[in-house]
Amino acid sequence: MAERSRLGDLLLDMRLVDQETLQAALQEQRTTHKRLATILAERRVLDEERLTKAVAARLGLESVALSSHKVHERVLGLIPYAVAKRYGLLPIAVKRTQQAEVLYLVMVDPLNTEALGEVQRLTGRQVRVLMASATELDQCIDRHYLAQAQAPARTPLPRPVQASTP
Repeated sequence: MAERSRLGDLLLDMRLVDQETLQAALQEQRTTHKRLATILAERRVLDEERLTKAVAARLGLESVALSSHKVHERVLGLIPYAVAKRYGLLPIAVKRTQQAEVLYLVMVDPLNTEALGEVQRLTGRQVRVLMASATELDQCIDRHYLAQAQAPARTPLPRPVQASTP
């Protein structure tokens, strides 16, 4: 199978949606800017869990349940919240191999080459993609990044400097 550049093409190939349903969902996506997987789930065409597992299996990727993952703040710091939210992705770990450091990245759409390129540009690391459902991933992105923003600073504040008077 030739690699596809869009999730919609893959769903058509897998016969999970028909052309008419896909076109209607893509039209809605252009106006609402929601993710395709979210639109298909809202329309009850596919439930997100089935979609995620089917696409992951087809692409040879692992699907993960994010509720059990704790993400270290240093890993979150590799990718800004705005980028994570925009592309629907969450860095969950960095593991060192003999050749390089590998960033484990959970995505809704693993065929989004723009997102993968941006992550590689930002981190300078190889990326291993995992999949999760859109709803679960969106909730985890918000939970992890917002918790990090609300956490107290770990570095001590600098000591105040005495102002000298002339």
